Amino acid sequence: MNPTQASTLGDVYSFGIVLLELFISKRPTDAIFNESLKIHKYISTALPDHAIDILDPLLLLAEEEQNINQDQARRMEECLLSVLEIGLTCSASSPRDRAPIDTTLSKLQSIKESFLPMRW
Repeated sequence: MNPTQASTLGDVYSFGIVLLELFISKRPTDAIFNESLKIHKYISTALPDHAIDILDPLLLLAEEEQNINQDQARRMEECLLSVLEIGLTCSASSPRDRAPIDTTLSKLQSIKESFLPMRW
């Protein structure tokens, strides 16, 4: 691709960063981030074992308030982890490593379909 040619991969990157921001409730400009720690690294280091530690507490509070069983809680956490992984893929530093937007949309729709059947 010609460097002066427009690409949707920049939009994919921005989408990935916004997705990450929404789910961890932090901005790339927050004090926790600096030259050596960016939002992408912060999340990729935490996944998969410490995803719960970095998620927006309000997402987890909704889980507690709904009085859901362990299986539903596990499925919800899997969905949240999947969304974070999509955000990481979209915000990869190299444009070649970013998922195309149609693939991203398909994955998000699959997550939605697996999550929606849950009845609290």
